Amino acid sequence: MIQMDLQNRINEILKLDIDDNEPRSDLIYEFLVKEYGWNEVQQSLFQALIDEKPKRDYVTIATVFWYAALDHLDIDRDMAVALINYRCNPYDSPYEDNLAWSITSELYNLDYADSEYNAFRDEKIIKILNECFNGQIQ
Repeated sequence: MIQMDLQNRINEILKLDIDDNEPRSDLIYEFLVKEYGWNEVQQSLFQALIDEKPKRDYVTIATVFWYAALDHLDIDRDMAVALINYRCNPYDSPYEDNLAWSITSELYNLDYADSEYNAFRDEKIIKILNECFNGQIQ
């Protein structure tokens, strides 16, 4: 019941008519994390990344994970990297999205400017994506 209420509140925030992603991210991070706790919010955000949404919603959610990474909260690193890269990065250009790469390099302690890591070549990431999207990931 709490998870459904939280999911609804996240969806309401994502629907706010605000041009910039940061205010929505701030609302989720500042208020919902205090009310529900990071673990509950994290699980709801993962579900939101799995669900079909507009690209701006995925960027808002990724920004929440960026805040959590900077605050050194306990993040399910592999799940976050898998879903954020899937939703925010094109397959043919894995480092094009600065936010996704910033989160990936922070969570995996990679050199931001000099790393050869590619989430789409990481077997554990592909496995997670296939589990989340019913084997549809190549």
